[in-house]
Parts: sequence; structure tokens; C-alpha cells
Amino acid sequence: MFKVEDIIKATRGSFISGNSSLEVRGVSTDTRNIRQGELFIALKGKNFDGHDFLVKAGQKGATAFLIERKFLAENREILKRLPAGKVIIGVADTLQALGDLALFWRRKFSIPIIALTGSCGKTTTKEMIGAVLSSRYKVLKTIGTENNFVGVPLNLLKLKSDHEIACIELGTNAFGEIARLTQIVRPNVGIITNIGESHLEKLKNRRGVFKEKSALLKGLLNPGIALVNYDDCFLNRLKRNSKNTFGFSKDCPSEFLARNYYFDKNLLKFNLRQGKQKFAIRTFGVHNIYNALAAIGLGIIFGVDQKSIAGKLKTFKFPAARFSIIKNKDFFVVDDTYNANPLSLRFALSSLASINLKGRKILVIADMLELGQDAQMLHRQIGEQISRGGIDFIISLGHLAADIVKGALEKGFEPEKCFVSFEYEDMIKMLKLIIRKGDVILVKGSHATAMGRVVDFLTGLKKF
Repeated sequence: MFKVEDIIKATRGSFISGNSSLEVRGVSTDTRNIRQGELFIALKGKNFDGHDFLVKAGQKGATAFLIERKFLAENREILKRLPAGKVIIGVADTLQALGDLALFWRRKFSIPIIALTGSCGKTTTKEMIGAVLSSRYKVLKTIGTENNFVGVPLNLLKLKSDHEIACIELGTNAFGEIARLTQIVRPNVGIITNIGESHLEKLKNRRGVFKEKSALLKGLLNPGIALVNYDDCFLNRLKRNSKNTFGFSKDCPSEFLARNYYFDKNLLKFNLRQGKQKFAIRTFGVHNIYNALAAIGLGIIFGVDQKSIAGKLKTFKFPAARFSIIKNKDFFVVDDTYNANPLSLRFALSSLASINLKGRKILVIADMLELGQDAQMLHRQIGEQISRGGIDFIISLGHLAADIVKGALEKGFEPEKCFVSFEYEDMIKMLKLIIRKGDVILVKGSHATAMGRVVDFLTGLKKF
């Protein structure tokens, strides 16, 4: 895969020892899955340091190592502990080196590369795009949600000669990250799903989120196709890209305009502004039409016929914990626990309101995290939205989620239909008391709150 001289050139590294004519068969940052003959890159994180696993990597078959020069200067004895003949390359920063190595590899391929970002819906959209394009092309797509400075390079390094197109998801929580990831990926096509209140501790506000996310479009290579959500009040400003948009709005200038959507059993059906082809996706989440429109748009741009696109979307299986409806013997659970920010929660609440089931609608919500100094205000605004109807009962977990209840109460929500808890066990006890046959229970919260535990309890996978 890489010659040692290529690794040194790509990473601006220093050759320390070993066989300079060696070739490595792959790249790994994790000794749990490293293979014989691979390059081990010793990454440093908040809670780990890959340099602590150099010896183990050598024992498991790594033949070359990228090590930070500072570590080498302070730990020269490590060279004696590694098996003889191993290639050692010193670099200033191993995370930067991983990205540079992925960029070096990416330059070897002339295939179209799609990059997408947004405040929510990235992974579902990426999976839909992969499904649609796979009807005509050999597609490489990001595994799961590996969309950061580690995951993006490792996914790019999976590019092979038989790949015809790639779809790479980009995530961020600080300024400059999308620009750097775009530099590594060198995409020809850029998609932005939406701009919402996410990662505000560093991005400050939606203007900051827009500034960060839109850096993707500035880094596109020819032909530089941008596809954005026309209904988003920030993305709508990108007038130069107005033809390559998608949305519901009647004034959307694109052909990727959803019309006449309705539910038919377990399917959400709609069609485009032009054409007779009917599209259907297996979800009650109306917001997922945006994700489907992005995939339809990319499919049409890349020459996939609409019938094939419709077939792929109809059989598409949504990623777990993204507005998944699970039928218990007595009630319904809507599992939307993968993550939460105000935009994704508003989408979920609107979609919940559209579900035509007779039972009461109960929101079980934990804190939305990484919202910075406006966290309390944003939680209260959600409560104000709830007070306007669509939810019959609120159960909150955490100090921030309690502000959702406060916001609802301030706008007239009935106090006897709210319960504020600060312990998981108390929340479960309340759920056991209030759930009735036929109820629909939406479970949501930021990933770190582990609200999947509630879904496991409600669906009988976990006892309490």
C-alpha cells in the first residue's frame, strides 16, 4: 500500500531506523484490530496515548511505526523494546500525519468524491446516498459515524482501485475542522443537510455553525457541485447554488422538491416537482424526506434512473436509534436516542405529531449537551414549542432537560402532566406508573446521556 519513502514524504517525517525499502500493507491506529505488516500510528487522545501500545503493536505484527518526535526524544529506550528491523518514523504530530497520509492516498484516485456535513441527518443521508448510488457504482462510504480527524482519514485509506465513487461524512465541533477535513478529502461534491444549534460551546451560535459547515463548499474541486437544503434559513442564502437544492418550499427552484407527501401503512410517500415516479421510505419521520431528497438529487446527478432510486429507498433500512418505531405488546416506542440537539428534537417532535395513533404521546427527554452559554434558553424554547400541542406528557432527566419542562409550564402546559427527574431510576419509576396501552413514547437525549437504556427497558430488553 505504502512505501516507506512515500510515508516519509506524505507526513514530512524523519527516518529513524529499519528497512527503508519496506512496503506496508495497511494503516492501523488500534492494536485490537491491527494486522501483520501494517503501519501503526500512535495517536494521542484525551483519555489514551497510542505510544503506550507501541510494544503491543509490534508483537501483533506491525512492521512500521509513526511516533511523535517529542515522545522519541523523551523515551529513547522504546526503540530497544520493539522487535528488531521495525521501521520507525518520527513526526511532529501523529494526528496531522494520519490526515496527511490519507490525503496522499486520496490523490491517487480520480473518482468523484462526495462529502457531506450538517447539524443532523448526516449519517442517514450518507447511508441513503450509498444505497442509491450502489445500484450503478462500486461505492465507498463512511463506516457508521466515523466523521472526525481519525475516522475520515481511516475511511479514505480504504479506497481501492475498483471503487468508482466515495461518500464521506464530515463532523465538527470547533472552527477550522471542516476546512481541514475538506482539505484531506478533496471532494468534488458537497452536501449540507441543515444548520442547527449544535456544538455551540465552540461554535457559539447558528451563525458560527453556518460559517463552519459552509467551509465545505469553499473547498470543492471541479466540477464543484453543491447540494444544500433550500428550506434552511441559513443555507437558503447560498443563492449561487440555488439550482442544486432540495426541500419542501414551493419557491424552491430545484427539481428536487418534494410534493404531496402522505403516509400509507408503514411508508412515507412523496413525489418530485416533475415526473411521475413515486418515492417511499419506511419511516414516520417526515424530516427524513430531506435526507431522501439529497440522495435522490445525487442519484439523478450521477445518472441513476429514478425507478432504481425509488427501489433502493423503499427497501432502505434506517440506522438504529434514528426515529425507529418499535412495537411493544401494549405501546409504541420511538427510539431517537442516537443524539440530540434543538434542531433534531424539533424535527422529532414535528414527526411525532404527524403519527396517526390513538394513544397519548409521551416525551422522555434527557439533556441536550454542548450548547454553550445558551443551553438553558434553548431547552426552554423546546418547552415553549411543546406547549403549543402535540405532546401529552413530559418526563425529563437532568438539570438542562428540566428547563424544557419549565419552558412548557411557563406557556401553560399542565403541571400534572410533567415529571422532572435527576436520576435514571426515578424516571423509570415514573414511566412504569403512567404508561397506558396504546401510548406512543418518544425517547431522546444527547449520546452521552445513554438514553438507549430507556428504550431497552421499554422494549423489554432490560429489566428494572
